[in-house]
Amino acid sequence: MLVGARKLKPQCDVRLPITPDIFRLLIKAVDATLTAPYYNSMLKAIFLFTFHALLRVEEFTITNTSDPHHTLQLGDVSFLSKDSTESLSITMNSYKHCHRSPTVLHIAIQDGILCPVATYQKYIRSISQRSF
Repeated sequence: MLVGARKLKPQCDVRLPITPDIFRLLIKAVDATLTAPYYNSMLKAIFLFTFHALLRVEEFTITNTSDPHHTLQLGDVSFLSKDSTESLSITMNSYKHCHRSPTVLHIAIQDGILCPVATYQKYIRSISQRSF
């Protein structure tokens, strides 16, 4: 009965959307908090890539309870160049509500620090320069 009464007066969602200005501040905060180039580029790439691709957390991370088949792999992302314009191509082979063939997303290059293409390129370069 208490659960039913609570549903009669639903609470408002107090979360606000991330605006470009707030997002810019988040990206700049990475530079102020992480000095290691690999982790700096990785975190920026995660922020920008997931934001622009509208990914769920379980689509780019693996936890003990997540299905690894729904997680993107490095091989699912490629760079495209058409008419001297670069973009990212993301092949989503499987995701939470996927019941058909793979979905391909294209993210175009953009100006400024919120460009997911340039940030992802920098991250990929940092992987090859990192010694494990």
